[in-house]
Amino acid sequence: METYQQKWQKLNKEKMREYNKKSYRKHRTQRLKAKKTYCLKNKLKIKEARRKRYWKRKEYIFKELGNKCKHCRISDLRVLQIDHIDGGGHKEIKSFNSGGFLHYYYRQLIQDRDKFLKKYQLLCANCNWIKRVENGES
Repeated sequence: METYQQKWQKLNKEKMREYNKKSYRKHRTQRLKAKKTYCLKNKLKIKEARRKRYWKRKEYIFKELGNKCKHCRISDLRVLQIDHIDGGGHKEIKSFNSGGFLHYYYRQLIQDRDKFLKKYQLLCANCNWIKRVENGES
């Protein structure tokens, strides 16, 4: 059951958006200061949450790709790597400009499943390096 306030907010999304923008501009420095303080106090908690999110996305991608190396069929997640079937992975990651945070890159991969499954495969580290050497990939 929706409250009166929830109904009003649904009907007045533009007003709410404008109100939130004004509020943010007005209290921006206070919010940033509070965020900085929180981050400094909770570094380990934030780091652990990011790590969990990263592995959750990575495990999802591995599951979509079959959870084992396409060539040798090894299924140890510690050695599996996402490989670009046609090469060019390094250039793609650089062009994505994720600032070194691969979990943003993985989030992008997940968005278009069909394109993703055609473009990527799972290989273990050894098979991936063998493929790179044989194909002259850098």
